[in-house]
Amino acid sequence: MFVILLLLLALAGAPPAAAACRPLGADFSPSQGDPSKLRVRFTVSGFGANRTVFLHYIGPNRHLRRTVRLGIARGRCGFLRTGYRKLFPFTTRPGTWRLRFSIRRTYQARATAPYVTIAVPLLRG
Repeated sequence: MFVILLLLLALAGAPPAAAACRPLGADFSPSQGDPSKLRVRFTVSGFGANRTVFLHYIGPNRHLRRTVRLGIARGRCGFLRTGYRKLFPFTTRPGTWRLRFSIRRTYQARATAPYVTIAVPLLRG
């Protein structure tokens, strides 16, 4: 009887089941258009709560072109959605560009987790 009472008290005060976090990921939308004019919203998740997220632009020659601060990931899992901004805030050239989302301010070719890299092929500059 005592055990049942304790069990009922524990269940009554238990918080609801926690929602599952989104997996580590990054994306932008829309994903089609003229890259020199395209304005997109970046969405990142799983980077941790209250962490600043940076975007490193790596050119076709595998060298860093620019790093921008996207914002601070909020919530229990670290979710961030930016406002509309230019996909490439500089002049590009043809080739496969890599967008690396990271919590590190400086680019590291051999990065440590968490990070996500997206390849963006450009046919024209």
